[in-house]
Amino acid sequence: MTVIFWDFDGTLTHAKSLWTKSLCRALAETDADLTYDIEQLRDCLRRGFPWHTPDADLRHLTGEAWWAFMEQHFYESYLLCGIPTQQARQATDKIRGIIKEPQNYHFYEDTIEALEEAHKLGYKNVLLSNNYPDLPEVLQAIGLDRYLDDVIVSGIEGYDKPREELFALAKRRNPADNYYMVGDNAAADILGGRRSGMTTVYVHKGNCDQADHCFDTLMPVIALIKRTEG
Repeated sequence: MTVIFWDFDGTLTHAKSLWTKSLCRALAETDADLTYDIEQLRDCLRRGFPWHTPDADLRHLTGEAWWAFMEQHFYESYLLCGIPTQQARQATDKIRGIIKEPQNYHFYEDTIEALEEAHKLGYKNVLLSNNYPDLPEVLQAIGLDRYLDDVIVSGIEGYDKPREELFALAKRRNPADNYYMVGDNAAADILGGRRSGMTTVYVHKGNCDQADHCFDTLMPVIALIKRTEG
């Protein structure tokens, strides 16, 4: 048995600047006349997520606790950008719904083809993502769930890639002879996968010296595994 662990955002789908755009939209829907420094807001979102500090013990941040933690960060980020308290709170309350809207997520050109071909060849497709706990709902809404055999999300499990615990959990749930980790993040996907004894494949972003293989698209991943596994 061969299992392919796929990252989500930046690997199977793309949603450029999703969090920044969502926070900006929430503000616009709250008060269209608000002015603020978008780059300051963007800078606030470069930190504060659980996956920014994966070595910390954040096992308590799962499910609703994940959102409570992040909504406090969003609220405080608004305040740092000079947003009045009332509007900051109202905008924060909108973010979760905006993030989950299916139209945010766009497949790469060969995403579905690669997942379908993997199944035809008898491989298992497993999503392994640092993400919010509602992601399985979004996968169903965008139709990606039908191509996946399992879904493992940090916001549900309490560990973020590249934590060894998350990779170990993924392997326990999906025992196999061969594992591949496909992703676009050198630290989370490639380093985490290598530490767990997986063949690593870096996609969409050119070269990564730490990866076993690098491709600009997804179908070459399937061709590689077919050649390797026979």
